[in-house]
Amino acid sequence: MAAATDPSSHVHASAFCKTTRFHRGEWQQLSAEPAPSTSSPHAGPTAASLSPSGKLTVVTYNVWFENFVDEVRHPAIIGRLASTNADVICLQEITQSFLATIRSDAVMQNTLAVRNGRLVDLPESKLNRTLLMAELTGLSGTHTQGINALTIAAAHLESPGADYAQHARRAQLQFIRARLPESGAIFCTDTNLCTEEEADLPTDHLRFRDAWVDAGHSADVPTSDSLYKSPYTPRRLDRILYTGDGLQAVSANLIGEAPLKITEPISMDLYFSDHKGVLATLSVKG
Repeated sequence: MAAATDPSSHVHASAFCKTTRFHRGEWQQLSAEPAPSTSSPHAGPTAASLSPSGKLTVVTYNVWFENFVDEVRHPAIIGRLASTNADVICLQEITQSFLATIRSDAVMQNTLAVRNGRLVDLPESKLNRTLLMAELTGLSGTHTQGINALTIAAAHLESPGADYAQHARRAQLQFIRARLPESGAIFCTDTNLCTEEEADLPTDHLRFRDAWVDAGHSADVPTSDSLYKSPYTPRRLDRILYTGDGLQAVSANLIGEAPLKITEPISMDLYFSDHKGVLATLSVKG
């Protein structure tokens, strides 16, 4: 399942309103639907009914909007995503070019059905930022078959560079947290929390759990502005956050750290993106 969170990728949102799966580069209607959701379309996400035991692998990755050697970068990113065997992939800064490439290459596993998708405008955004939410239900015969209505959310929070942006990010995080069930939800995001005072906002003030830290890593490991020379301080902007006692991060790694050595169209060490992706595996329990 791919959750894309930029205006150029809204094409996915309409498919989320049905029970679907990603197959051969397209979202397809499933012939046999899981049990219908009991949630009201206006009531927000339902509580997750989780499998007795199992694991779910999740990726969040800002793939970079920059038009920079896209003919090499985009297929390389998609190949790397495919190699993770992730159940859920959430992407930020998708361009129309990237979207066309990913549509032409079936890289997603068919392990989850997606239903009750919704796209919600984030508050105080001057950049048209949105929250994408969906409920995931496991498919029979896969390792996810016991998962029912687990909420997945994805967003790219307001970018820095303007005086209002820090306040907007805080408001957006509060807005998102209020819409996620306490019983279990996963939130994938480029937080853009680029100041020291913001860094711990999700965990210290909004009761999110952080998959990277819970898996035993330092909170100081940067995911942005550490690959290419940048005027910005490297920070850990990209995070997989979650709620609920039924979810527990058991491992986490970064992806996209090693460059590709290319000679065409120019000779250079080419990174997939200006961000590193985060790959986390969470145990899922009832």
